This record gives sequence, structure tokens and C-alpha cells, in this order.
Amino acid sequence: MSSAEVAGKTLSLFRDAHDLFTIKEGNLVHYDLADHNLRYDPKTFEVVAAYDWEACVVGDSFLDIASTPTWKTIFPRGAKLIEGFASIKSLPDHYKEKIDLYRLRTIIWKIVHNIKFGLVTPERMLRLKLALEPFGLKMLS
Repeated sequence: MSSAEVAGKTLSLFRDAHDLFTIKEGNLVHYDLADHNLRYDPKTFEVVAAYDWEACVVGDSFLDIASTPTWKTIFPRGAKLIEGFASIKSLPDHYKEKIDLYRLRTIIWKIVHNIKFGLVTPERMLRLKLALEPFGLKMLS
């Protein structure tokens, strides 16, 4: 599949998922809940503060959950975030699909930013590759 075909199919993914992105009520979304923006209680390891709110928006809570694998520290805590969310609010229908699409959206945004500033690395390209996989899309090598 050519790069143009992958791009076209990616755009179609977002067009076709319009209803999935429609939310009745937005929440405050930090949009950069990376480890370096969180402060933990050293005894309980609970989050006690979140810093760096300049990118915050009102939107879908799953934007924060979906962005976890785009951080510098990729870790298995995404499942913990979902567990925490589910402990206070019901998981939305099709939440896995939402996470995959939001993750792809965030990775694309970060790659565009990286290209603009000459910061593209093999690690960042791997994250794009991994974000495309749930949709059966592959980048050219």
C-alpha cells in the first residue's frame, strides 16, 4: 500500500468514526498526563498534583487515556488508567475503538510536530507504526 493510500484510509477512519467522537458533555482534559507532569505521594504513590495545563481542553476523557503510549515512558499503566476511570464512571460504548483512534490522532499530531522541528526518530516512527496496526494499516519501510 502506498503512502497516499495509507493517508487516504487514515482520513476515512476518522470520517467514518464521527459518531464515536461525539460526546454529550465534555470534561477537563489535561492532554499531556506524562509522568513529568504528575506529582506522587511518596508513601501511597497516589497522584497529588498535575502540572503543565497549557494544552488542556474540554473534551472526551479518553483523550488523556489514549495518549499514554505516546509519552516518552511507554508503560503498562494504560490498563490502570482505564481501571481508575471505570471506578468512578461507566466506560463508554466502544471505548477501545475510541482509544485506538485518539491514540492515532495524537501520534499523527506528534509526528507532524517532529517533522516540522527535525525531531523524527526511529522510536517515534515505531509509535506511529503501532498506532496504525489496530486498523490493519502499515507504513512503507
